[in-house]
Amino acid sequence: MRVLIFGGLGFLGREIIRKLTEPESGFTIINTTSREAAAQNGVRYINYESKGAIRKLLEHESPSVVLHLASSCLGNQTESAFGKGIVRDENILEALLEWGGEVKLIFVASMACFGATEKYINPTYHNPETYYGREKTRMVYRLKDLSKTSINIDVKIVFPSSIYGKGQRGKMFLPSLLNHLHKDMKMSASGSKKRRDYIHVSDVGQAIAAMIKDFDSYDAVDIFLNSGKLVELGVVAAMVSKIVGRDVNDIVHFKDFISDENDYQCIIEDYKSPLDGSDLVSLDEGLMEIFLEA
Repeated sequence: MRVLIFGGLGFLGREIIRKLTEPESGFTIINTTSREAAAQNGVRYINYESKGAIRKLLEHESPSVVLHLASSCLGNQTESAFGKGIVRDENILEALLEWGGEVKLIFVASMACFGATEKYINPTYHNPETYYGREKTRMVYRLKDLSKTSINIDVKIVFPSSIYGKGQRGKMFLPSLLNHLHKDMKMSASGSKKRRDYIHVSDVGQAIAAMIKDFDSYDAVDIFLNSGKLVELGVVAAMVSKIVGRDVNDIVHFKDFISDENDYQCIIEDYKSPLDGSDLVSLDEGLMEIFLEA
């Protein structure tokens, strides 16, 4: 089976590819990037601003599955990045339609498509509050429309919760805390009472790899991936402090607000995760992997 990946060089993309390239997996991976400097070791450069280049790639590779992970706004929350994301997504969709081949398309969206304090999350209502959330939400709507009119493209949309794991970079709480520990600096953060549903990148990667392998067995179009456990950031910080052998007040200072207690999301029962909680990497194990040598 041939799998074409848009944006597979990121934290989640690398994990999915590891799962898909295990011995005797039977997959041929065509990984692409829009950054010419990163196009090495078999990774293809693709100009997302060129619909013709994308269509040519599809015609040459004839993928059975397309996995869309790319984002322009994840590390660049600007109107300009949002505009680039629109151009990329429209070119991908138009190239797919013009190519005309039968393909299974998996789009990895984000919980940023919903409000940060939404308590009745379901895929029929979105309320993005960032450019990243808007970028993902726009593609969700386009794919929903496409699935009604195209007989050649079968769509699944995946909403992972707070992905974490060793090697993650960015401004999220855990990689920021690790960076401060490496610099022997105390971190300032807002909201010890904020709650997050942490799910290990290995579990998300395994779930998406399984979806690629057995696409038709998933009846739902919208698939949420989460642990089902909400954990306060203050509790997470205390867990990290035990791992590194330091007092929690020495590694992080929280600026708390009354509104923080309402800063969490809940998914309605009809859209609970298909993941088996008993098989997931525990938060203790995941944090140990990240911070043991910090």
